[in-house]
Amino acid sequence: MNDHPIGTSDPSSDFLIKNSNESHDAQTQASKSFNEVLNQSSNSTDTPNDAEEESELSETPLRSLTDPKYTLGLKINDWDSKRAEWLRLNPAFPNFLTPSKPRVLIVTGSPPKPCIFLLRNCQWSLDLLDAWAPMGPKGPVRDEAGKHIAEFLSNRPFIEADDQSALVYLLGMQRDKWEEKIYFESAYNLHTDWSIAAEKYEEMIQNYHPGLGDWRWPLVTHFVGCKPCGKFADDTAQQCMKQMDRAFNFGDNQILKMYGFTHNSLESDEVERIR
Repeated sequence: MNDHPIGTSDPSSDFLIKNSNESHDAQTQASKSFNEVLNQSSNSTDTPNDAEEESELSETPLRSLTDPKYTLGLKINDWDSKRAEWLRLNPAFPNFLTPSKPRVLIVTGSPPKPCIFLLRNCQWSLDLLDAWAPMGPKGPVRDEAGKHIAEFLSNRPFIEADDQSALVYLLGMQRDKWEEKIYFESAYNLHTDWSIAAEKYEEMIQNYHPGLGDWRWPLVTHFVGCKPCGKFADDTAQQCMKQMDRAFNFGDNQILKMYGFTHNSLESDEVERIR
């Protein structure tokens, strides 16, 4: 796999910005109309539709200025020195993409759907989160945002907005604003979509090995988008459940082998002794 800076074309992409040849003015106007929707919804006084959310909100006591402050843990006073030490011990992970371009946002995942992202704690990161967050509140805001995003991303149904597609939309429509400090990381694979990995487990076992080195086994096989209930699903419930069983046995074998056992096959719950 190759590293892709933001905007680099990837033939495997199935979420692509629609109307790529659309004029800049048209895209700008569409973005403005979407922002108006977000601004209107953010000023709305609508209460949540979900009964559980209403209950939780009513039971949560209001905070006052005398309450203890929130904390994220122990304060790190020597952050820069710790970071410098880590970079010294990990020369394969450069601090800069180019001599003048530091890594600020790193996105990993099964392109182009980001699953994990790393942010440096700085004002730029806060600005990105501020631009991203308005598409998240449950209810009319997220529903309307989902409809708008679906108009610009191919192969996406008209469902409520989600964090992944909202980020893709944001980076695609406001590329000039965010591009300079974003990097898509695909040199290594921490996790793989089940539709890519599950049918290749036997090939991975035969040709590759877990850990550093070659095409590493995925740390996580995720089933995001696999909906056994059948709602908006591209695959049948039977396919999903079958591959979930295979994924479980694939991971289970890695534990069982430490005790001298393994599954007869990835599709079998039965185990056999191997030593």
